[in-house]
Amino acid sequence: MVRRLILNRLGFTIIELLAAIAIIGIISGTVIYNLRSLTVPIDIVAKEYVSVLKVVRAKAINNNMFYVVTQPTAGGPLQFRYSPANCTLAATSTIDYSIKFIPSVPVVIDTGTTVPLCFTPRGTTRDSVLDNSIYLVSDPTQYRVIEIFVGGGVRILPN
Repeated sequence: MVRRLILNRLGFTIIELLAAIAIIGIISGTVIYNLRSLTVPIDIVAKEYVSVLKVVRAKAINNNMFYVVTQPTAGGPLQFRYSPANCTLAATSTIDYSIKFIPSVPVVIDTGTTVPLCFTPRGTTRDSVLDNSIYLVSDPTQYRVIEIFVGGGVRILPN
């Protein structure tokens, strides 16, 4: 009788095994879903650009000044200059801060050497008719388009 009780308690039941497999599957699915964006470095850079542009727009509204976003050299740091008067880059405009993105792949902004973007004190962009776009290109197959609306909204366009 005692021997029979010991033999019955040696293993796991099928329900316990299925529950453990289900929990492992849920956890691994969550981890894989969250880590898949790390495989495409251009997505990370695009998200950083969008968040930085949103901060610059908020600073323009908060400080009641014009903020011009420039990139003097291709692949160089983004510079944010403010001016109380207008969106033109004068010699007296002060560099508020600059950000150098360090992606794992080199990213080229496809609009030239200067990002054509200025946020007004109301948070809108300088051009009242045209939307601005920034093209981030790491190679011919990987690119992202960041669209800046007239009202100041910023988003990454889906491919």
